[in-house]
Amino acid sequence: NLLPGCSRTQTVNLTNKSDATVNLMLRAEAAEQDKMSSEQQVLVHQLISKYAVMEIRQGNTVLYQGPADGNQEEKGWSMKQNISLGTFQPGETKRLVVTLSLDPQMDNRYQKLKGKVNWIFTAEGTEASENRGDEKSDGETLNGGGSNKKSTVSEKKTTVGVLSPKTGDSTDIFPELI
Repeated sequence: NLLPGCSRTQTVNLTNKSDATVNLMLRAEAAEQDKMSSEQQVLVHQLISKYAVMEIRQGNTVLYQGPADGNQEEKGWSMKQNISLGTFQPGETKRLVVTLSLDPQMDNRYQKLKGKVNWIFTAEGTEASENRGDEKSDGETLNGGGSNKKSTVSEKKTTVGVLSPKTGDSTDIFPELI
């Protein structure tokens, strides 16, 4: 559990365990909360949309900084739409560092509450046609040839608990061509 004014950091390792190169994306959506009174539901909504602030970094790059609910209202940075986590070669692992901080202005009404947010990881691969022609390094086809088709290869939903972070978590992505 976190106390007002405190922060916790969690490392999430993402691995492409397929044979295909994929573009990995992340978005957030509302999660079903535990059973609680309507007053507690209002407090949980305030907790994850106002008082709990999250930062997601990949190396020195900040991918998201804002409310822990992913800023579903889309004022400023938002995870309501996919954010890119980059291109992953087969077998490649990248590390996300997630920091969750609680506003020091929170009062005792928020004690023992747990808010949840769903993180949706989507892996999208490129499926090339048989008649490819010559390809430039940026993927553009020259000399006629076929076209590249993008297809979703995998989607994984992970529920994140706002007040119960664990350090050293490892999340694997298992893309499979559909």
